[in-house]
Amino acid sequence: MQLTQKKFLLPKSVFTIREHVLHVKRSTLTSSSSVEVPFIDIDPLPSEQESLALGWYIIGSLMLAAGLAFAGSSFGEMPTDSRMGLWLGALLAGLPGVLCLVEARKRTFAFIIFHSAQTGNGWIYIRQKCPSELHVKEFVEILKEKIQSERDDLKKEKV
Repeated sequence: MQLTQKKFLLPKSVFTIREHVLHVKRSTLTSSSSVEVPFIDIDPLPSEQESLALGWYIIGSLMLAAGLAFAGSSFGEMPTDSRMGLWLGALLAGLPGVLCLVEARKRTFAFIIFHSAQTGNGWIYIRQKCPSELHVKEFVEILKEKIQSERDDLKKEKV
C-alpha cells in the first residue's frame, strides 16, 4: 500500500508499506531522501498535532485590506501625483500582504505523528488532509495494524 502526499510549496512525501518496513521518501525540487523504518521500531499509538498560523493570516489580511483601500481611494477626484502615490501605497501594502498569506498557508499544518518505540521522539509525520482525510485515515489504520502484528509476531518468537 502506498500514500503519496503532494501539496503546493511543500515537499512531496511517499509512504510505502512493505513486508516488514515502512519506506518513506521525501523530495523537493532540489533534493530527495528516503529511509526504511522497521515496524518493530515504531510505537503503534500515534499522536495528532494541529496548528493554524493565525498571526500570519491576520497580518496578511490587514495588509491586503490596506492595499485595497489605497487602490480604491485612488479612483477619486485628485491630482495625478496623489493618485500615483496611492497606487504605490497599494502595491507596497498588498504585495507583502499576499506574501504573508502564502507564508500562513505553508505554516498551517495537521499531522499524525508516529513515535520511535525506543526514544518516544516523533519519527514519521503524515499530513492529515493530503490527499484526503479518508485516504490518510485508511493508510494510518493499515499501518497501525502492520505495526501491531509485527509486535505480536515478535512476542510469539520470544515465547
